[in-house]
Amino acid sequence: YLKSEIERKFKANLLDYIRKLGVIQKSIYGVDIQTIAVEIARLRCFLSQIIEEDVLDNEENRGINPLPSLDFKFVIANTLIELDDSKQGSIFKDDTHMSELKKIREDYFNEDNNKRSELREKFESIQKKMLNKVVSDGQAGTKRYQQLLEWRPFTNTRSDWFDPEWMFGIEKFDIVIANPPYVHLEKMKESDIIPIIKSKKKPLYKTYTGRGDLYCLFYERGLNLLKKDGHLTYITSNKWMRSSYGAAVREYFLKYTNPISLIDLGPSIFNSAVVDTNIITLQKAKNARKTMVHSYKDDIKEGFELSNIKQNLVATNFRENETWIILQPIERSIKEKIDENGIPLEDWNIKINYGIKTGLNAAFVINQNKRDELIAKDPKSEDIIRPVLRGRDIKKDQYNWSGLYVIALVPAKNYNIDDYPAIKQYLLDFGYDKLKQTGEAGARANTCYKWFETQSAIAYWEDFNKPKIIYPETTTGAYFVIDKENYLIDKTCFMITGDNLEYLTSTLSSKLFEYAYKNIYASVVLGEKAYQYNRHAFSKLPIKLTQENKKLNDDEIFDLYGLNSKEREFVLMALKNNI
Repeated sequence: YLKSEIERKFKANLLDYIRKLGVIQKSIYGVDIQTIAVEIARLRCFLSQIIEEDVLDNEENRGINPLPSLDFKFVIANTLIELDDSKQGSIFKDDTHMSELKKIREDYFNEDNNKRSELREKFESIQKKMLNKVVSDGQAGTKRYQQLLEWRPFTNTRSDWFDPEWMFGIEKFDIVIANPPYVHLEKMKESDIIPIIKSKKKPLYKTYTGRGDLYCLFYERGLNLLKKDGHLTYITSNKWMRSSYGAAVREYFLKYTNPISLIDLGPSIFNSAVVDTNIITLQKAKNARKTMVHSYKDDIKEGFELSNIKQNLVATNFRENETWIILQPIERSIKEKIDENGIPLEDWNIKINYGIKTGLNAAFVINQNKRDELIAKDPKSEDIIRPVLRGRDIKKDQYNWSGLYVIALVPAKNYNIDDYPAIKQYLLDFGYDKLKQTGEAGARANTCYKWFETQSAIAYWEDFNKPKIIYPETTTGAYFVIDKENYLIDKTCFMITGDNLEYLTSTLSSKLFEYAYKNIYASVVLGEKAYQYNRHAFSKLPIKLTQENKKLNDDEIFDLYGLNSKEREFVLMALKNNI
């Protein structure tokens, strides 16, 4: 059927139709867990063919014949889960049956609807023969057998596993392209995560981290599906480039791939995307230590065309244990000067810790009226009710307390709730079921603390009563300030205790380090303005250690790190333009 159809197209000089048909038949395969995505992919292939048709109004169906079937080209399956023990057993070593299935796939694509019905029956018959071999080998009760038995290639039934050899007749691919889903693993159900991340024998993914994102695992899975020297190109969130959870992905790329190119698209490229994105191309080959990179976010302000990126790529060598940040030559010069003069904060005589995590702010965070009411009922309540600052309350060199308090029943103090009857009754009135720490879903579940205690133990509780630098984790600027009034801070803030606080505050708040942290050392950038002082990245920020604990102004800090006039102007202009 298809042969005669191609001859007809050739005579009509519809060469693009023939070329596209060949690409679809021999080169393209797709998999997605969502039925609608697979249907759209099939439709896209159909439309690409139809637009090449020669419409003849005087012929039946206007001269347009039915298009090939794509049942074996796009499948509905969970890409991240492999066929159980797929590299063991003999089912794929049966060359006769595998060859027969391959021939049926090819014929199925080529034949008309009537013939396809016969081919479906034949395909299912051969699969049953192969499965019978599994039974004769004593594997009938295995998970592998059940998986194979449940696959329905001619329906829209989703498969909970994916195996390209069984589904496509292809063991490995030359090219893998994807836009995988962005889902924080912490937000997924445990029942959905367990089959993905581990088997009875070993963890399935080297890139897995508990606080990571699902797209990281797709990188590893895609690379495993490649032939030697094959290429993978993904568009994903760019958080892996700088975040702590992305360290496993970066290490995997350096160890197992040759990163060819990386384009950091930044924010506002795609209207439908709610995250900052990047496009990366990786080769399944030895790392050549030369990656062509470009930061597209700088081009938007100049009306730069995406098609011109190629001529702006520059070579870089990403190293182990470093974030992947794309820098201009002047930025590299600034970074070198900071690195040469500074030592990481983690090597200073300081401690960086987060604020109180209550697990249920609605209960533990109260206003002035509720505080006064509790103290009026029981004066001892004042001992454990402390003023609290939130991230939004902290600005550069100042904080504005919003009149909120936290009931600081921290586990580290081992309080007896019966000693505070007013607070006990208030919490019970709020709802014991909402507060209990075990057997419930939510932030306060699965901890060992008592129902009335805050979520975190706070082993460094006494540090809240010391002079400390406080700062918001998510911010739009370098908002650092020293607190000498013993405020508590909530989980949206961090604090620094130790030596040289005056000098450290002025340095961290300076224009140089406001720019340098966000653009050179930062962990996570959020949209066009916001970013995070992620503790993992922040603790590695190089700061010059001096003997004098005094505040410095911006010019003094520029001098301290040896920046020339061009570099200073660059930093100031970048901050002015919010780069």
